[in-house]
Amino acid sequence: MLALVAIVACTLWGVFDPHAVSEMLRAQGATAAEGMADWQARALDALLVVQLGAWTGALLALRGVFLGMHEAPPFPDAAVRSARNAYRWILAGFLISLLTAPIGSVLGTWHMPPGERSLSIQFGTGHALTLVVLALTAIMSRAFALAAELWRDHQEIV
Repeated sequence: MLALVAIVACTLWGVFDPHAVSEMLRAQGATAAEGMADWQARALDALLVVQLGAWTGALLALRGVFLGMHEAPPFPDAAVRSARNAYRWILAGFLISLLTAPIGSVLGTWHMPPGERSLSIQFGTGHALTLVVLALTAIMSRAFALAAELWRDHQEIV
């Protein structure tokens, strides 16, 4: 619920006060924020909202895994579906986070004269850790699917 409130707040922030994004960038030392147009600030806010949405989807899917584990069979289908969805959401969040830096740097410096614009490509510790979480989630979802399949086979035999 809190993540949904954050997404709505960021969206409303970008719609009603687009210059707040450029002011925030300027406060963090980004000199390119001077003279930023409204559409640039709204586009940067949209990037933020899309990224928040992807990570919120991942957290909700992971929550669904643990809620699904409370059902009757040891590995219920709801937990298996949620684990697969968590993998997809984390993959989407990872890809979006990789694309956010170049898109954001181009959008943030578009108002500058040619030659002063920038393109930033980043791969940091957060991205590497996300890859580890992505691999663990893939293993977990496959293990849950295999365990559910084995449980169904066991039930048919017994």
